[in-house]
Amino acid sequence: MKADCEIVRRRGGVLLMAAALAAALGARADEPAAQERFTVRQDAPSTGSQIKREVVRNIAVPPEKAYGELTPDQKSAVHAGYESLAPGDEPPYPLYGVGRLFKAISDGADKLTPSGFSTPLGRLALVVDIDAKGQATSVSVLEAPTIELAKFAASVLMLEPYKAAICTGRPCAMQYPFVLTFTRN
Repeated sequence: MKADCEIVRRRGGVLLMAAALAAALGARADEPAAQERFTVRQDAPSTGSQIKREVVRNIAVPPEKAYGELTPDQKSAVHAGYESLAPGDEPPYPLYGVGRLFKAISDGADKLTPSGFSTPLGRLALVVDIDAKGQATSVSVLEAPTIELAKFAASVLMLEPYKAAICTGRPCAMQYPFVLTFTRN
């Protein structure tokens, strides 16, 4: 699957790009260019700066909004990543939006990288099993640049509360995909 959104964080010549799968963020290559896009900025500027830099950009859904706060078009974009989702059903979704996941994992990648070194390159792909109560029950790491980053990201995803998926009008268990790709500028 192509990258559906970008996370941008320049640090030591590294560009952090994210593809949170269309299911997670809903960005699609075939969508019209006029669609509103969103960004996530740092909570506080980096040391030596007064500028809150972008951590995530070009997201099709507002990162700070819960699923229930999304517009019908934004919900439709999230649904597009789930092939077998029936009309009226809903996928699981981070309870407080996707922005805090991106911030936490991006900050963690920086802290796990020794001073003077670049953030490890590669794809970080995880799948979170969400139960009918909206709790993460397990995380499967499909791919990771380092084992430390995989463990950290899995911990972040396990601690996040989720909106449970809805199947035929009732809460149900479903997986939530999460993918980040770390690349050089």
